[in-house]
Amino acid sequence: MRRSVIALLAFGLIAGGCTNRDTTDDTNQAAERGPTATESDGAVGSSIDEGSPLFETVLEPAALEWRSPPERLRSNEPAFIHAVDSESGSEAWRLEVPFPPAPLLMLAGDQLIYSFNNRGDEEFVASIGLDGVPRWQATTEWTFHGPFYTDDEVLIGIGKPRDEAVSAKHALVALDLDDGAELWHTKLSWRPDADEKGWLTGGSGAVYLARADLRITAFDIATGTRRWSIRTPGHTYGAPFHYQGLVYVGTDTALLALDAFNGKERWAADTGGRRIASPQGVSAGNVVSRLKQRGPSSSVAAADPATGTATWINDSYGQIVVGSDVVVGYRRAEADDSLPHVQIWDGGDGRTLAEVDGSEARNRRSVAFADSAVFLGVTATEEAPGHLIAVDLTNGRAAWDIDLPAPPAESAADEAAVYVIANTTEAPRGGLHAVGRESGDILWTLETEAELRTRPLLASGLVFVVSARELPS
Repeated sequence: MRRSVIALLAFGLIAGGCTNRDTTDDTNQAAERGPTATESDGAVGSSIDEGSPLFETVLEPAALEWRSPPERLRSNEPAFIHAVDSESGSEAWRLEVPFPPAPLLMLAGDQLIYSFNNRGDEEFVASIGLDGVPRWQATTEWTFHGPFYTDDEVLIGIGKPRDEAVSAKHALVALDLDDGAELWHTKLSWRPDADEKGWLTGGSGAVYLARADLRITAFDIATGTRRWSIRTPGHTYGAPFHYQGLVYVGTDTALLALDAFNGKERWAADTGGRRIASPQGVSAGNVVSRLKQRGPSSSVAAADPATGTATWINDSYGQIVVGSDVVVGYRRAEADDSLPHVQIWDGGDGRTLAEVDGSEARNRRSVAFADSAVFLGVTATEEAPGHLIAVDLTNGRAAWDIDLPAPPAESAADEAAVYVIANTTEAPRGGLHAVGRESGDILWTLETEAELRTRPLLASGLVFVVSARELPS
């Protein structure tokens, strides 16, 4: 196994504060409390008879009398949320839902949130229990377009008023996950557009809204009131990242660490004029980001979260997937062909643990982590349309390599199996495959008429996915 030469570089700490506060706010008034209850076009909860089985049945939209998306976003093709038993592969339940062009499925505590994926004006936000029973559909005065943040109690998103007479163009809106009622909204003076909707993340009792036009604002999750708002020393890239009471933001020239409670700068790491993305995760105690070099090249940068000092940097790998202990880097197309297409590094010191060579296209969305193994999907070879590789990190070699009937897409793993989506171009279009973590055998396959469009979610012994066809043009 070839070992990479790791260039250890240090971000220089910028002396003094580089966050220039000014008097311009993201908000134009204090948070307003929402109504204590929400109106619904249908019953809140389920209209299913007690005697009818929830499992091995199809629940129709009439269970909650879904409001349909607007005509311009509507398809006559059905969409389904599938709940699959992770051990047997049998379908526990299937729920037909209105079909948006890009379905979004999120896990929030003991329920699923189904909506659109940041495309157009969100007119549909609904909650479904893990047992397949619809709980509520949001009917507020705001239409959501995302992005979203959710925890076990609240769903927060950016929306605009349904009533054009309302003075606010957009607002940050919080919904109660118990019933979909509006908890509060905070009007925003900033107006997102189709290309730049900002980014949201949460932590330390606040939600953080970052804008590409040099501003990040913190709002209290419980009340929606503004905690603090600052200007950044350059445009921001990616969602802010919260870790242990600090908010990390990547900009044109620096990686910033801000106090989550007051916005004060803890440190600023100079990147020498290079653009750095906000961290994508923490691996072995380091925050890990993409660093854009001059020209087409990129790097993967790992920094000490307390000081901003770089612990390791690997060049020419611009796409990354961050695990709790390892980082997977994908070589940029413009990089030296002598480099491995994929490298797996120790998150603590940047040592190369494994390399994956070859010219086959690999899909970083298919990466899944489990203990001492990393699972990678390969989109095509001459022998098979796609296959999945298990890389053993104890020796850097492939533990197994199995063929799939189609290029692998999103995947997730638990203690028993890897669940990988592989959609085909012929019927049946959708395929969810459970692959044994140790054996590499395909344990079961769920086939669906339409493509599977969301990353598998794992909870309560079930695997949740959404099947939907492409929106007709």
